[in-house]
Amino acid sequence: MHGPSALAAFEKDPHFTLGGKVDKVCDALPPRTGIVERLEKAGCKVNHQTASALWLDDQIGAILNKLEAMGVIDNTILVFCTDHGVEPGKTTCYERGINVPCFIAAPGMKKGNISRMMVQNFST
Repeated sequence: MHGPSALAAFEKDPHFTLGGKVDKVCDALPPRTGIVERLEKAGCKVNHQTASALWLDDQIGAILNKLEAMGVIDNTILVFCTDHGVEPGKTTCYERGINVPCFIAAPGMKKGNISRMMVQNFST
């Protein structure tokens, strides 16, 4: 989730996107509404990070559910990688700029494995 505040984004009209205003809101992913209420109900701290994490979790869950429904989950390699580190460090070669999370799941891959191998991610 980019931007200064995910909390503000969840309250905005979803018809307005980075690409401009759309007539129909994409319904392929879970709605943004209810994020704050769900965090409060679970007794979690409500801030930019927790709201973003819950919404991301919802979106990944929707993708996994769709792959399962299509019957291809057992034949799919999933890769999740962020595009940069966190402030301060973003766009630098310092640790906080290059040490980013990357998750890979594949059929037959042992869960919970941690690799210290370097991976390069290109973004155009």
